[in-house]
Amino acid sequence: MKEMKNYLILSLTAMLIIVTISSCKKNDEQNANTPELTTIEVNSITFKSAKGGGIILNNGGSSIVKQGVCWSITENPTITNSYTVDEGEVSFDSNITGLNDETTYYVRSYATNETETGYGNQISFTTLKKITSSFNATIDGIPYNPTQLNRNIVMGIIQISALKGSQNMIIRIPEDFTIGSHPVSMIDYSVQYFPGNGKLFTSTSGSGTINIIEYDAQTGRIKATFSCTATDINTSNTVNITNGQFETTIN
Repeated sequence: MKEMKNYLILSLTAMLIIVTISSCKKNDEQNANTPELTTIEVNSITFKSAKGGGIILNNGGSSIVKQGVCWSITENPTITNSYTVDEGEVSFDSNITGLNDETTYYVRSYATNETETGYGNQISFTTLKKITSSFNATIDGIPYNPTQLNRNIVMGIIQISALKGSQNMIIRIPEDFTIGSHPVSMIDYSVQYFPGNGKLFTSTSGSGTINIIEYDAQTGRIKATFSCTATDINTSNTVNITNGQFETTIN
C-alpha cells in the first residue's frame, strides 16, 4: 500500500514537471516570436493631439506587417483601443489625434509580425486646456462682435477671419511674426474689412498697428490688439477700426 502511494506521488510529480517544462517551452516560443519595442516620449502636446512613436528592437523572427502606437484613458492600451498605423523600417513617428482636453492618456508603441503583436513600454501624458477664442473691434464707434472665427495659412501669411453675417474682418500676419508692435500695411501685417456690400476697406502703410502681445509656440495660442484707418480701394473713403483685440490658436 505504501509502495502504491509512493508510486502515485512520483507519477504526479513527473506529470507536473512535464507540464511545467512544456508550458515554459511554449512561453519561450511565444516570447521569441513577439516583436520587441521601445516607446518614444510623447511631445508636441496640445489640447487635442500629440506626437509619439516607437523603435523596433526585434521583429520576432518575421516581417513586421503593421506598427504604430495605441492609446487609451486606461493603462496598458492595446490595438483594441485607438491606434495608428505608421511607416518606418526601424523607427516610426505617430500622430495621436482626436483627444479630449485636460485628459490623461496612456500610450504604448506596438508592432505586429506574421504571428504576434508586441508592445513597448507605457508612457502617460496629459493634454492641455482648450483655449476659447475671442475677437472684437469697433468700426466708426459701432461694436463689431463676430459670430464665427476662422484661421488658415496662405503663402506664408496667417489669416484670421472674423465673420458677422455678411460682414468680414480679416487680420493678416506673417507666419514668422515676432512679439511686439508692427505698423500695418496692405501686405503682411494688415487689416481688411468687408462691409458686405461689395466694398473692401484695407489698411495702408503706416495707418495703424498690430501689437502681438503673447504667443505660445506649444499650444499655438496668440493674443494681440490692433487699430487702424482702413481705406476703400475704389473711393478712398475711410473707416476707423479701433479697440481691436483677438485671442485664438493658429496651429
